[in-house]
Amino acid sequence: MAAAIVAAGAIGTPAVADGKPVTPSAQPAEAVPGGFSTWRELFSVQERLNSAADEIMAARGDGFAGVVAAPEDRKLTVYWKGQVPGSVRNLAKRLAVPVKFKPARFHQREMVAEAQRLAADSRAVSVSAKVDGSGLAVIVTDRAPAAGKQDVLRTARLPLSLSTASRPTLLNRQNDFAPYWGGARYYAGGGCSTGFGVY
Repeated sequence: MAAAIVAAGAIGTPAVADGKPVTPSAQPAEAVPGGFSTWRELFSVQERLNSAADEIMAARGDGFAGVVAAPEDRKLTVYWKGQVPGSVRNLAKRLAVPVKFKPARFHQREMVAEAQRLAADSRAVSVSAKVDGSGLAVIVTDRAPAAGKQDVLRTARLPLSLSTASRPTLLNRQNDFAPYWGGARYYAGGGCSTGFGVY
């Protein structure tokens, strides 16, 4: 009972850093997916996949399109346009996780170049390369382009998957005060934060 009271007191009185309360990190409340027994086990597999993905990306060649490091799959999936170089396949064999190569229609450099060009369209909220190398994912506003401006999206050189959303708008600073938090909130089809997590 004494331990329970101490624990309750610790939860009720969060730590304070630089005058602001610090919420202790906690494991997700939902069930652990992918057949893992604990979140720690899942995170351990995720870390190994991430490290392997970093090595593949560092050695990537012209055909690299994208990589998926999903712990539920327990393997790294790498999308590649054309023949995967022997050096990359040899690297994959030395990694601590299984690596599966899948064909891609486009490589990352050509998708990124086209994404940057299409982002000039006045309706574009975001343009991004698809991880499987199949084309671009584009989010556009639901308003028509301004009169007299070219509709750049009509000139797309790669396949597009389109969805609509409002243009991102700043909501508030959440009553921020010095020393400031990392960022504000904004809305682009869903609420998000403009802050960044760092070590």
